[in-house]
Amino acid sequence: MAVQRFAGFVHTGAGVAVNGATIDIFTRNTLTAAVTVPAAPSTNADGYWSATVAVEGRYDVRITNGTSISWLKYDDEFQIEGIEVAVFRMRNPADTFDLDVVVPAITADRQLNWPLITGTDTLACLGLAQTFTGIITFSAASGVVISGATGNTLVVDTNTLVVDATNNVVIIGATDLVAVGVDMPLQINRTGTGVQQLLGITNRQAAAAGVGIDIRFMGNGADVNQTIMARMQVVWTDTESAYMAFLTRTSDGSGATEKLRITAAGQVKIAGTAARATTEGTNHLDIFDGTAPVGTLANGVSLYSTTGELRVMDSGGTATLLSPHDEDGYWVFDSKHTVTGKRLKIHMEKFMRKLEEHFGWGLIEELVEA
Repeated sequence: MAVQRFAGFVHTGAGVAVNGATIDIFTRNTLTAAVTVPAAPSTNADGYWSATVAVEGRYDVRITNGTSISWLKYDDEFQIEGIEVAVFRMRNPADTFDLDVVVPAITADRQLNWPLITGTDTLACLGLAQTFTGIITFSAASGVVISGATGNTLVVDTNTLVVDATNNVVIIGATDLVAVGVDMPLQINRTGTGVQQLLGITNRQAAAAGVGIDIRFMGNGADVNQTIMARMQVVWTDTESAYMAFLTRTSDGSGATEKLRITAAGQVKIAGTAARATTEGTNHLDIFDGTAPVGTLANGVSLYSTTGELRVMDSGGTATLLSPHDEDGYWVFDSKHTVTGKRLKIHMEKFMRKLEEHFGWGLIEELVEA
């Protein structure tokens, strides 16, 4: 006959270990004490006790804790088809417990269902790929950490939410929104085949000269869908100031180039970035040379620069020089009707000097200002 071993834990209803509870083992349904080793077993500080008897058989265990006495019909192991209790507790002094579910094989397509009063939920099996049909709620001060996976680390409802830890990508709504690392924190795409970006926002983070925030508007040119159609940039000139630039794409196959800049000092520069050679000043509009307009403009005027001179064109297409000087620096009046091609140019300063020479009225003063 084999030596039979008994062991267990004694806790209060609140789960506190009972130290010093007396354990007595009797032959089943009698008060005949069995010979145990140790002779007088009791619980330790963890509430744990153990004892052996030399004769294999069926025994009752009496647990005495002060005036409280509990009886157990104790077998080393037992197998039953079902058990129903009001409270089922599993305790361990290490605050852990093991629940062993023995089935032929727990594979990826096998699930253990726990019937509940309000429905049926699925018990997660660590290390296996499983599908949950209910709502799983995680609540912790540190949040939920998913690590160790490659590719799409977290996928919710196919492509509704995809978290790709490998590439630092979060995709919401079938590739409509993508957030990527440092160089591309926010990227909005349109649905379709492949990555078809519509809007990208880049934050270069460091407040150093030449870096900043870049907002890109993408489109479909001849070079497919990654063409930058327009951009807005905030670029630091130093750690305390920055300018804003607006870039547009003028033709198929070309990149977006800067068309407008607002400087840190308040200047607005159109089609150029050069500063005044002596004093740049503040709060002024700079217009650089470009292609002059031609023709009518309904209810509007155009201001533009040709060879560094300011011109205005009215709605009828007549362009007039507003900063009028000829190649020798003399003041002139120069106006051209771009629709008919008729042009009127009067050398005003030379004309006035001839009048002064003839009449001597003293109406011309030449000054030199510092």
